[in-house]
This record gives sequence, C-alpha cells and structure tokens, in this order.
Amino acid sequence: MAGGLLNLIALGNQNIILTGNPTKTFFKSTYYKYTNFGLQKFRIDQTGQMELDVTKKSSYSFKMQRYGDLLMDTYLVVKLPKIWSPLLKYDANDYRPYEFKWIKNIGCQIIESVNITVNGATIQKFSGHYLQNIVERDFDAHKKALFDIMTGNISELNDPANYNNRNNNYPSVYKNASSDISGIEPSINEYNLYIPINSWFSMNSIMAFPLICLQYSELVINFTLRPIMELFTIKDVLYNNSVNPIPYNNFPQIQPNQNIIEYQFKRFINPPPLSDLQPNVDSYKDLPTKINSSIHLICTQCFLAEEERTHFAKNTQNYLIREIYEYKFERVIKSNKIKLESNGLIKNWMWYFQRSDVALRNEWSNYTNWVYENKIPNDLQKFAIAQNFKYYNPQFSYAIGDISKNIYITGNSPSLNDQTNQCEIMKNFALIFDGKYRETDFDSAIFSKLEKYSKSNGICSKVGLYSYNFGLSTDPFKQQPNGALNTNFFKTIEFEYNNYSNPPLDPSAVFTTLCDPDTQVVIGTSKDPTNIYKYYYNLYVIEEKYNVLVFQNGLAGLMFAS
Repeated sequence: MAGGLLNLIALGNQNIILTGNPTKTFFKSTYYKYTNFGLQKFRIDQTGQMELDVTKKSSYSFKMQRYGDLLMDTYLVVKLPKIWSPLLKYDANDYRPYEFKWIKNIGCQIIESVNITVNGATIQKFSGHYLQNIVERDFDAHKKALFDIMTGNISELNDPANYNNRNNNYPSVYKNASSDISGIEPSINEYNLYIPINSWFSMNSIMAFPLICLQYSELVINFTLRPIMELFTIKDVLYNNSVNPIPYNNFPQIQPNQNIIEYQFKRFINPPPLSDLQPNVDSYKDLPTKINSSIHLICTQCFLAEEERTHFAKNTQNYLIREIYEYKFERVIKSNKIKLESNGLIKNWMWYFQRSDVALRNEWSNYTNWVYENKIPNDLQKFAIAQNFKYYNPQFSYAIGDISKNIYITGNSPSLNDQTNQCEIMKNFALIFDGKYRETDFDSAIFSKLEKYSKSNGICSKVGLYSYNFGLSTDPFKQQPNGALNTNFFKTIEFEYNNYSNPPLDPSAVFTTLCDPDTQVVIGTSKDPTNIYKYYYNLYVIEEKYNVLVFQNGLAGLMFAS
C-alpha cells in the first residue's frame, strides 16, 4: 500500500475539526468573469505657465479631459534641470564649492496644496506633507522605495557626494582655461519627477472617478507649487570663517537668498562661464535665468463596454471617500492643550511638530528638533589631553605620544542658549473629549511606534510623525471601512501634549519696558513668551474623515458639508 494512503485511513474524532463536512479543496480553483474594459494613458496640459517661478509660488489648473469613462491613477510630472555646481574663489587661496542639493522628498514637498474640485466645489484638498506621510505610514519598504525613485527622494538628487560610491566627494564643476563650457559634465543630471497624487480615485480601481457621470460638470485638479528657491540648498559660501572658525564640511547648508548675486539660481542651471568666479561679480548676467519644467499630468482612463457605460450614466453613484483637513498651530509652548474643530466620522489623525526655522535650510520634511534631520548637532569629540598616554583597542596599540586616534567622548551638555542633541520634540501625549481622557497620558513612542505597528503596513521609520487611528487599519488600498468616531457628539476635542523642552533661549531677545501711565516711572519689563527663543515650534495635525461623494443627474457633490 502506498504510504500516502495512510493519511486517508488514519481517521478519528479529531479529524472532524479539519475535514468534517469540507467546503474547500486545494486542487480546484474558480474565477469570476468580468465586464470588458480598456485602459489608456493620456497627457493633460494646462494652458499658460509650464515653468516654476524662482521666488514665488506657482499655481496650475488642469481641467480633466474626458477621453474615457473612468479616471484612475494620476501623476504630476515636473522636469528638474541639469545642475552645474561651481566653485567660488572666495579669496586668493580659498576655493569654496557650492555643493548644490535638491531637497529630500522633493516630489512631495514641491506641492504646497492639491485641490480637487467639481464645478468649483472642493471635494478633496491636501498638502505635500499629507502625501508624504501616508506613504511613510502605509507603504511597505518595496512600495516606498519605488515611490522615492518616482518622486526624486534619491541620493542622485539630494546627496550627490555619496551617489554611485563617490564616498562623500561632491562632483563640483570647474572651467579649465582652454575648455569649451558646452562640454562640462553637470553635477546633477536632468530628472523627471512622476508624483502620484494618491487621491481616493487613484488607490483602488473600484474607486475610479466616473467621468461619464459628469454630463453637466467638470473635474479640475489645482496645484500650488513651491518656488524653486525652496527646493534646493547650497553651502553658505560667503560664511565668514574668521569670526567662528569651523571646517568647511560644517559650513551651513542654506536656502539661497535670490537677492544675493552669489546665490542666484542661474549660477546652477548654466555651466560656469569663467574659471574663477569672484564674489560680488555677476559672471552669469548674460546667461538664461529660466527653465522649462514641462509641468503636466499623466493619467490613466478606462473605457467601459456600452452596457456598463449606460449603467453609470443613468444611475446614482455613491462613493465612500476620505476627506482631509489640516490644522496648523503656531508658536506652541512646552506643555499645552490645543482644540480641534472636528466634525463628522473621523477615521484617524496624524500629527507632527516642526521648528519654525526650517525655511532657513529648506528642511521641509524635518520633524525633529535637529537643525538637519539626520545630523546630530553636537557630535563626538576626540579625546585629547596634555599628557602622553598609551591607548589600546582590540586590534591596535599606539605608542606613547600618539594622541588618541580611537577614543571619542560626548562632551558637556549644551547650555539653555544652545542647541541640544534631543531628537524628538514631543515627549507625552493624551487625547481629551469633553474634558475626559479618551487616551491617558502616554509616552510619544506609543503613537510613533506601537500605533503604527498594529494598524499600518508601512515601515514607519519617520522620526517625529505620530498617528492615532479609530479603526483597525489605515491601509489606503482597501475600501472596506473598519472603524471611525462620530465627533458630532462631542463639544470639545483636545490634544494634550508635553514636549521635552522649550527651544534654546535667545540672549538678544528684546524686553518691553513697562511704565506707570501717570508718573512714567518704570515699574517693570516684559517679554512675549513666544519671542524669547531662537526659534519656536509649530504643531501640524492631519485629519482623515469619511464622507460620501454622490453622482446624480450629471452633477456631483459631497453628501455631508464640512
């Protein structure tokens, strides 16, 4: 008898648990037949401006042409130009490289707002921060890696010194006296950003936008994009190193002031016209100052069979969508409560704190307390003392007099006026409804790690991004709702937070003198408590809630007003 038959004869009462009255087989499958359809990609252009402005925000409006019947995935396309990052001859013996870098997460952070409207009424509106943060929260490592490539969050653009094994050597450009500038290799090559809009109709085919239902309306997608000066950083090549001497590697990476000749964008979109670029000299005055960003949309539209087209056009269509509302609370203090004006069915919240001085360095996606997101402010110091000692490690021994090649120390804690090494801004958090704790005071890790671990599929590695979910999952690719809170039954909803500390004090902060109005005698001084620091914190809250988008009689609108 074949050995495999033993499984068939070795039966008892326990087998009933697994094989009694079976309803499934592992040796047969079924499939569903589907209605016929066809997919095609289209380019959607706006009339008018197609380039980014260097110093001002730019607005773009795309009327969605109805080529097919359903609108599916949609992408904003922006072309980044070639970059030539030159050297500035600061003085006779000091050449300073600019080290141009596009910002991190440029594809998301280039977007200040996306506004999706039907007949002028907003259906969904969100920022580039929302676009980035749902990827951080919900995309697994493989999906996020592809998203980063599409949106330009790669070392080729934001860290050229370490791209392709360059080992921290920046590819600066220099014009040899005998060379033709047309042959100079750029520091950063041209790159097309393909930015997924990730709206409700882009994440799942069953949510595709029914253009065929808009017989008397039009779908328009509006974008507000940041100016170019907010999208890149350079070394502060005019830094006066005689006042506060530091190594060139530690020179600040700054937002370039376009009123300063040495920092103007045209210096980087043209090869250097001279070998030695001098301060206070506009060597680029006759060269182009604009770029063609070729801004447009790429979308996929679906063509339906005639029977299904008729069904969509003649019947009311209801779609359960997520609305996004974003709050900004400025100059928040160390410990406080902030009130949300929430209404309707709230699915989840995301929030983050951000320093008010991020604009100085274009650190738009930095939610930490550090000046630069991944660079500790006060790094280790080499251990050095006056006497001669012999130091050992497992591999080497050093002769007496060899001053500490392998021993580093942390140094002293900074004063109240200096930047600290504390990375996160928020320490504790609680949620209060009508004066009662919905969630008691918990450590910030509960909302940055545990909440994401149990409710989200993303790698959730973004430091300073917190979330709280009323459902079982935040997965944006699944349509089935899995939990929400009706906030209409509560008068007040408050976030209670406690930060690690206030920002460092500003010794140069100005006092206001208080005088007696009758005698003019000085009776005291005062300061605005939010103006005594070198910078302050802003709190941003992103709210997702459910609403129903209704298509009826050739028109569309939300079922519940916000």
